[in-house]
Amino acid sequence: MKNREYYIFPFYSKQRNLSGNTYLKQFTDSFASTSKINDKFGRYGVISLFFNLQSQVFIFHWLESISKKKQAFALFVGFVFLRLLNKKIIWVLHNKRPHKEDSHLGEFCMGVAARFSNYIVCHSKEGFLFVKDTYGERIAKKVSYIPHPVYHTQIHKSEEYKWDIIVWGNILPYKNILEFVKFIKKTSEMHNLNILICGNCKDEEYAKEIENNLTSNITFIKGFIKEEELKKYICQSKALLFTYKLDSVLSSGSLIYSLNFNKLIIGPDGGAFKDLGEIVICYENFSDLQEIDYSREVCSNDIKLYLAKNTWELLPNKINSLLE
Repeated sequence: MKNREYYIFPFYSKQRNLSGNTYLKQFTDSFASTSKINDKFGRYGVISLFFNLQSQVFIFHWLESISKKKQAFALFVGFVFLRLLNKKIIWVLHNKRPHKEDSHLGEFCMGVAARFSNYIVCHSKEGFLFVKDTYGERIAKKVSYIPHPVYHTQIHKSEEYKWDIIVWGNILPYKNILEFVKFIKKTSEMHNLNILICGNCKDEEYAKEIENNLTSNITFIKGFIKEEELKKYICQSKALLFTYKLDSVLSSGSLIYSLNFNKLIIGPDGGAFKDLGEIVICYENFSDLQEIDYSREVCSNDIKLYLAKNTWELLPNKINSLLE
C-alpha cells in the first residue's frame, strides 16, 4: 500500500483545540509531511469519515469522549462500512474509560472500536492487559505498544528553585488534586515542602473545595497558564508530581511534556508512569510521598535516550509497520 492516504479523527483545528495540547496537531503533521491527509467536513465529527472514503487508513483518537448519540451511531455504522470496504482502521487507545463518570456512550464507542479496528495502538504497555481484561484475548492480539512521542528534544535549563513540588495541568476530578491537598493537610511531615498547584479549573465548586483544604505551604494558581509561564514554573521546581487516578488513565501527554525539563518526576504506579522505569519514581499511595528525597539526582541519560528514540518524525514508520 504505497502512497497511502489517511483520515485522522478528530481533525485538528486551532479554533477547536483550545486546551494547549498539541498532540493531535503533531500527530497529524507527522503523517502530512510524507502522505496525504483527507479532512473534508471535519465540523461534522465522526460523520466526516463518509466524506473521506478515498483514504486507505483511518486513525481514531479519544473515542471515549463522544457524548452525542448521532456521533456514536455514525461511528458504529462507519466502522461496519469501512470493514466492508476493506479499509484499515487504527484505534489509538489513550484511556481505560471516559473521564466523565457514567458516560455510557463513550464506553459504547470504545467497545465498537475494540471490535472493528484492525489495530489498537497504545502508549502504555498496560494497554494490552486492559484490552484483554475488558474485551477478551482475541481482541488483545490487535494491541501494539508504541511509546508516546516527545514534543521536542530540547532540554530546558533549571532556574533558582521556588518550589519543591509542582502539580500542573487542567484541574479535573480524575487527577486526584482534592485528595492530594487533603493528604497534605493531615500530614504534618509534608508541611515543610513548598508546593505549587497550577492549572485551569472550570468547576468552581471543585476549585472552592480545593481552596478550603489548602495549607500554608501550598500555592494554588487557578486559571489558564500560558506556556511560557508554565515553563518558568516548572524550571523553578525541583520535582514534578502527577496525582492521577489509574482507573481511567493509561498514558499522559503531560508526563511526556515534562521530560524536557530534566526534573525528578513522580507518578502513580501504573500505565505510562510505570513504563518509564528509572525516569519516574512511582508511588502506590500518597503516604509513599513522605519517603522521597526531592533533591535526588535525575536520570538525565535515560531521559535523553527516550527523547531521541521517540520523536514525532519516527511515529509514521512505527504505525505503518503494523500495516505491513
